Amino acid sequence: MQNVSIKFNGALVLWSITGTAEGETVNTKLRELGLPEAPTIDTQEALRLAMHKDSNRRVMVRPLSQGVGYALVEEKDTGTEMEYQEVYRAIVVDGSLVGMPGRKIVSCSVGADSGLSNNKLYQMLQARFDSLYGRIDATRLGSCLTNAVRSMGGVAVRNRGGVYWLPEERLEGFSEVAQVVEEGARGSSVFRVRTVADEQTVKLITASLDHEVGTEAARIQEELMGGELGERAIETRQRRLGELQSRVEEYEGMLGERMSSLKSRLEEVGMAQVVAELTTGTDTESFTPNIR
Repeated sequence: MQNVSIKFNGALVLWSITGTAEGETVNTKLRELGLPEAPTIDTQEALRLAMHKDSNRRVMVRPLSQGVGYALVEEKDTGTEMEYQEVYRAIVVDGSLVGMPGRKIVSCSVGADSGLSNNKLYQMLQARFDSLYGRIDATRLGSCLTNAVRSMGGVAVRNRGGVYWLPEERLEGFSEVAQVVEEGARGSSVFRVRTVADEQTVKLITASLDHEVGTEAARIQEELMGGELGERAIETRQRRLGELQSRVEEYEGMLGERMSSLKSRLEEVGMAQVVAELTTGTDTESFTPNIR
């Protein structure tokens, strides 16, 4: 494992995301930086979201039984019973129009002409569909930035996330991701607020790491005490412990003895993990607590 020494200087990063961004543009940059790609809106999700704009309290979007599209269904209260009437249905199958005779059916194409270009309903849905398909929505963009920050050694400084501290040496890479997001999702802003290298900065980072690592270590401990000893569960915990260990070691050069309590905590959890592996006969060679 490569030893990395985190220095005092850095910045608080936070963001406000609106709209969507073109998926391939964002993911190309993430691939260049060796970061996880963000999932894009696929054809079925784009169609559902496009149709949802026609829905209200009494008009609902429902999936078709074939799993290839959706129907917009209107609910009517007759006073004695509820009646349901299909308004229209839409499908995405390479631009081909398929369905049951007598139904009002439209198809949204992906780069192909469905033959319904003069149909106003089709035109409306196609425009909505095109504005969504292959893009990354605001929620996924937020997750993308969170994953980028964490992959770059950032620390959440609020228990529920949303504000992170990122080391100076990682800011350039993060700024590249931030720029793509801001340019792709118009109206979005990613803020980087430089921090002063003083005792208060150290106090903030120490408390944040203590909460983050301590919470995850406690969660692993609870799983062990709860008897989750399956091979897959052990392998997952093994990976999580390794990630926590690397995180503490990364900041040890900056925080020194302040990391001693977390190191001890991880050693205890690591030994409990080894005992669990021995109990189930899992190979323990792949994980040995080595926090120094």
